[in-house]
Amino acid sequence: MIGRLLRLDLMTFVTAAASLDQWDPDFGRGVDAAFRMAVCRRFDESSSTADIVEFVAKTRLALGPGGVDLDPGLSEALLADAAGLTGLSHPGADAETTVRTKVVLISSIVAQLSLEEADITELVGRVGG
Repeated sequence: MIGRLLRLDLMTFVTAAASLDQWDPDFGRGVDAAFRMAVCRRFDESSSTADIVEFVAKTRLALGPGGVDLDPGLSEALLADAAGLTGLSHPGADAETTVRTKVVLISSIVAQLSLEEADITELVGRVGG
């Protein structure tokens, strides 16, 4: 499942995810683990909150008209938290919105990094999905 997401096979991922119980804690934990690993691949100790704000803005632009559905405050706060940065906060969102936001951000990070199959296989193995 996570392998499909990391390989940017988004249609298969969405179809498979729809058949799962997205309230199952394992589903949320799997997405969260993949999200944190992707963030660590994209942002490092030299990254700043400005880097995160810029990344979210570029992601929204790349999504086109649908990009306005991506809450920039939530996206920035999730990325900052996973990267261990402070200074970006958001009041939060429900579990479904948070998981969907993480999926979009994972896709954007993976697309930007152009991960090789070996990298994806390693990440899938670490996530367990």
